[in-house]
Formats: sequence, C-alpha cells, structure tokens
Amino acid sequence: MKYLILLSVLFSFQGLAQNCNYTVSSSNFVGEIDMTEQAVSHTFSIRRGSNAKSCENFRAFFGKGNANSYNRKVYNSSHNLDYNLYQEAALNNVLKDFGDAGAGEYVQGSLPSKNTNYSFNYFIKLVDFDSVFSNGPGYYNDLIPISIYNIKNNGDLVFQRTVFVNIQIIIPRYVELSVGSLGTNHDPTQTSHVVDFGTIQDNEVQSARLSIKGNVGFGVYMSSMNGGKLINDTSSINYQVKLDTTNYQTLSNPNQQYYITQKNTGTAQSGDHYIVSLKLGSLPQNAKNGTYEDTITVTINAW
Repeated sequence: MKYLILLSVLFSFQGLAQNCNYTVSSSNFVGEIDMTEQAVSHTFSIRRGSNAKSCENFRAFFGKGNANSYNRKVYNSSHNLDYNLYQEAALNNVLKDFGDAGAGEYVQGSLPSKNTNYSFNYFIKLVDFDSVFSNGPGYYNDLIPISIYNIKNNGDLVFQRTVFVNIQIIIPRYVELSVGSLGTNHDPTQTSHVVDFGTIQDNEVQSARLSIKGNVGFGVYMSSMNGGKLINDTSSINYQVKLDTTNYQTLSNPNQQYYITQKNTGTAQSGDHYIVSLKLGSLPQNAKNGTYEDTITVTINAW
C-alpha cells in the first residue's frame, strides 16, 4: 500500500534593511565646572561605506543615560550633578532617543560622499560652580548611547548602529580670596586693598577683611615686599601682622612666604571671613615726613 504525503511549505519574504556600513566615532567628553554656566560643544563623526542613495542622510538619537530621564545627571558615588545634551548652543532643544524625540530633538546630517568622514556637533550644558558648591571636588560620569538611523527616500528611519560616549564632568579643587574693609562681603574681583594709618603713631593697629571661599582645605601664607617694614626713602617703620587670633609675626625676609594659618575643610558658600591686623612698632626718631608703604601678598594654597 502506498501513501502519498503532501507537504505544503509556505515561505514569507521580507525585504532586508539597508546596511549603510556607517563607521561612527566620538571621543569621551571631559568638562570642568567654572564660575558661570557653560554650553560646551562636542563632536562625533560618521563615514558611510555604502553607495546607496538612502544612506546619504542620517539622524542621531541620544539615550537617557544612567538617570533614566531626560533630566540627565552625572554621578560620583552618592553625589550627582545636573547636566544635559542639546542640539544647539542656545540650549533650547534637549536631545532625546528614538521614539521620544520630536522636531529638533535629534542631530540630523548628510554624508554626500562614500568613505569620507563628516563631523557633527552637539552641546553639553555645564552648571555653574556655586550651584554644586556643596558637592565637593571630584569626577562625575554618565554613559550616553548614540543611535544612528539612516533616512530612506520615503522618510522612514532604519536603525544602523549604536555607540557609547562617556560624559565626565569635573568639579575642581577650588579656593579663591578677596580683601576689603571690615564688614564687607566676599567679592572675588576685589584682590587689593589699601590699609591707611593716616598720621601714624607708635604701636598703632589697623585692620582689613580677608575672605576665603573654597571647597577644600587650604593654607594661608603672607609675604612682604620690604621685609616687614613701611619705607619712605631711607626711613622705615617696623610692623607685624596677624590673622584673627593668631600671634603677631614679622614678615622679616623680603618676598619670602610665611605660614599664617590653615583650615582642613572647605568654607561656607559665602566664604569665611578673617580680620587681618597690622601693628606698627615704635616710630624712629627724626623720621622723615611723607608716605610710608609696603605691599603684603596673601597666597592661598588648596590642600
């Protein structure tokens, strides 16, 4: 007895996606926080290996990163900083991933020639130093996927490949100082101040304000141009200097730095304020009339 077995095999054919043989490269981004908010450009490049007309145009979409949100963050242990990625330097359009991005929320470009590298910019927003003052110095990181799609002649998008860019933002070890009259506030642009004794007298004391702002500990040093003397031609008057409750000391060697005090932690965000006191010695007999001067240089070293 013979049996006839009929096999019916159905095949379904589906057109293969165009492989544009894109080569995509981008260096990791490293940026340092400054005193003002910044928009910093960064570049990626694409080269196509296919002659297909549909491979000439592409769109790049940007993932959310470790925050899993378009309110992107860089991380350092338990600390984090806000940042974001934008299409333009004006920081109007946040770059987003495929499926989320609307008009202007991706980078689009053309690759007219095969085997030619073309570069494209996007922009990274770095916040200002004061807004992250309490975080302390360090290296903060995020990892962003950039997904590349070619644009077919009918406008459809076809996925090609994904590359990853590490975003590293640095809060530097930072200390700044200012000087001024007692009772005034810290102003980093005010880096010189005249202490006027008027008509001088024996053992007279005059004071000024020294403010220091920083996110790390620091040491304070002072040097005297004239070696602890106010000079008028060939006449001189000795003086001593102290900071707050430290002991008076003489800056006796011209231009030598003398240790004054230190602090092993950062300051308040508004700065820490100190009283600099200058105490004259006895006036020399037959001192010349005129103006007696010296210049004290204050140096702050971050620990």
